[in-house]
Parts: sequence; structure tokens; C-alpha cells
Amino acid sequence: MFCDKSNYFYNNDDKRKFFTHIFCSNRFIFKKLKLFILFLLHFGIIFLYIDANLFLDRRKIVMIKKIVGKHVLADLHGCNSELLKKVEYVADSMFEAARISNATIVGKFFKQFDPWGVSGVIVIAESHISIHTWPEHGLASVDYFSCSEEPNIKAAIDYLAEAFEAQNVETIEASRGDLRVKKIRNIPVHTEPLNEMVI
Repeated sequence: MFCDKSNYFYNNDDKRKFFTHIFCSNRFIFKKLKLFILFLLHFGIIFLYIDANLFLDRRKIVMIKKIVGKHVLADLHGCNSELLKKVEYVADSMFEAARISNATIVGKFFKQFDPWGVSGVIVIAESHISIHTWPEHGLASVDYFSCSEEPNIKAAIDYLAEAFEAQNVETIEASRGDLRVKKIRNIPVHTEPLNEMVI
């Protein structure tokens, strides 16, 4: 309905005309205000819906990372080839590396290959230390696997690098036996995955 503002006057005795005049002259403002209120209601419902879901789902399942052991792979480059050919020297060096790392030694086995190369393993209570040598390449590859945090693996690798006169050492560390355990936590608890050693 069209509203002509010129037909209305400010007359204190006629309140109907007064408010009609106000409404007609500010119709655009009222329309925008109505849209703004609808906007607030719309997003208010969305926020309430999100909050309700968070309230209802108060318990979340998170995955806690557990590992059974740490495995260090070391490649010793530029070693003295003559030392890598001698099974006795390699065995003694490995035994000493295990001792220096504070591992519990329970057995050992080493094999001399023809024409050269040595393979061997030191069995420890925590797991094992193994080696294979390539004298023709001046290379010795060492694996140190431990299911305990007690052995000092770095000390063992450093000793072997010195014993074989290595010029360069490359290492890779891997977590073995990733056991993911479900645990229930309440919101809002935000935790990083835990690295725990199973002993």
C-alpha cells in the first residue's frame, strides 16, 4: 500500500496519524532492521546446533601411539677395507659396541664370506645388533634394534665408525611395532600422539 507522507502531520491529538507518519517515513530503515534480525536469528540457530553437538558428544576416542622398539639403521662409508675383511676384528668391534651401549649381551654369531665380507649378529636382551660388510666398497651396514630405552645406540654407532675408520655415517631411525591403542578422553582435551616404549 502506497503511503503519502504529505497527508500526515504532527498532531499530538491524533496518535494514529503520528505513528503512521513515522512508519511510512522510515519504512526503508524498518525493512533493513528486519533483515538484520533475521540474519542474527539464522546464525544463532547454527551456533546453537554446533554447541549442542559438542555438548552431546562429550567423549571422543583418540589414538595413542605406542611402539615396541627403536630401530637405527647406520651405513658407514669410507671404511678401511682391510678391517672389514677380518671376521675376528668385526666380531670384537661389535661386541665392544654392544658393551659400550650398556646392552645385555646373550649371544653372538659371525660368518666370513669368500672372497670377502662379514655378516654377524650380537643378540642382546633388548633385541639385536647386526652388521654386514662390503670391503670392496668400504661399506659397513649396521642395524641396532632395541625394545628398551636403556641402551645408548648412538654411542655404539659412534664406536663402530671409529673402529672401522669410517669417513661418513648415514643413519635412519624408525619406530617398530606401532601399536595404536584406543583411549577415551573428554572434550576439550587436545593432545599430541604420545611416543611410549613398551618394555
